[in-house]
Amino acid sequence: MGEFFLIPPTHRGNQHVKNYAEQIGLNLKNCFAIGTDGASNLCGKNHSFYTLMKKDNEDLLLIKCICHSLHLVASYAFAHLPSNLDYMIRESYNWFRRSALRKKSYADLYRAINDGKDPLQLIPLSSTRWLARSNCIKRILDNWDSLKLHFQLASSDCDRYLAKELYNMYSDPINELYLVFAMPILSAFERINLLFQSDRADHGKLLRELENFTLTMLRRILHPQFVNFEVNLEFTSIYLPIEKVDFGYNFANKLATIRIQISSASVKNIHERCHMFLKSCCKELLNRIPSNHATLQKINNFSPNICLNPSRPAFAELPLELADQSQLNLLEDQWRQILNMQWQDILTPESNLANDGASFWCYIYNMKDAIGNPVMRELSSFALKLYSLPISNATVERVFSRVTSVKTKLRNRMCLELLDSILRIKMTEYQDNTASSLPWQQIPCML
Repeated sequence: MGEFFLIPPTHRGNQHVKNYAEQIGLNLKNCFAIGTDGASNLCGKNHSFYTLMKKDNEDLLLIKCICHSLHLVASYAFAHLPSNLDYMIRESYNWFRRSALRKKSYADLYRAINDGKDPLQLIPLSSTRWLARSNCIKRILDNWDSLKLHFQLASSDCDRYLAKELYNMYSDPINELYLVFAMPILSAFERINLLFQSDRADHGKLLRELENFTLTMLRRILHPQFVNFEVNLEFTSIYLPIEKVDFGYNFANKLATIRIQISSASVKNIHERCHMFLKSCCKELLNRIPSNHATLQKINNFSPNICLNPSRPAFAELPLELADQSQLNLLEDQWRQILNMQWQDILTPESNLANDGASFWCYIYNMKDAIGNPVMRELSSFALKLYSLPISNATVERVFSRVTSVKTKLRNRMCLELLDSILRIKMTEYQDNTASSLPWQQIPCML
């Protein structure tokens, strides 16, 4: 089981890590990678937790959490749209949050215009929840007409400034148009984010999903010949004309519907803002993903479909900087031998080994020759070591969530030792329930 160090990233905090590792019998020299979010105190260039750890381990690899990165990309891009959109979404939720009478009034109105169906509760915006914004927007759009009518009635019953403000925003078709544009893009971001939160996803498949997503975003605003990961977005000549930019089918239909209600200047401004949204997405994706992308690209070479292909990458294209340098000759020899083995009876659709790199290398790890000696133990150990790299901090974030559910206001005097024990039990149960069938659970820890 992995260890998570939830401590301040200072020199003293770094010493706490060393002391705790010694206490539980872990050798930090065997730590080959750490996963963090993008905070400067964790992975910055000057006196961060990563730089302090790297002083004792020069080959330490930094893996920034892709989930955090994708969340920040979407947040920065949404900032190019009018700020009143955030206000409208946030205050719509706050309007009902603490008022049972308002909830009942809206529920009665919703049932009256929707054949007795009950309304779904609005979702609050959150700067820390990765999968919140698109769901907030979707819920608003699904209830747009009923919310508009509710705030109209609320503003006419008495002099309620907030109700009038919200009614004016729901009456403006431009606000709805912006949300129609942003929702599918944010949903795509959160779909990729959800993939990287998985505990069982194959690194190679995640890489392809990330690559396809980035290239898809680039194709929406760039000429086809410039769609690649090395493109320089500072050159204006690579961009499509604004009329050929792919803003989305629903956006185009909605704009055509309300075109007679808004001026040409407003249409131009809408296109410019949406274009800036897409440009920001592409720019932030290319700026924040490269280091993780390069690491995943090297790990992808261990995918069964690639490493068993005669035209596979050369041995030098593997992430050899993470390998034991004294074993390079042995690893290279086993990399050659793997092509000579007969895999037809093993890589069957029923075994699923061809589609799961970790399961495939677990199988090789347990393979033995005629006298019972391991066949490719060194190469398989190296591959499994790479598959253990933390592609995201989702597991740690789940621990944070469990802390707040365990140490509540009624249990605020709980000591650290008891909290630590309860969390370990809960996380062990979670791992047993979600990954007990994984073949690599039976393999000794490589660290």
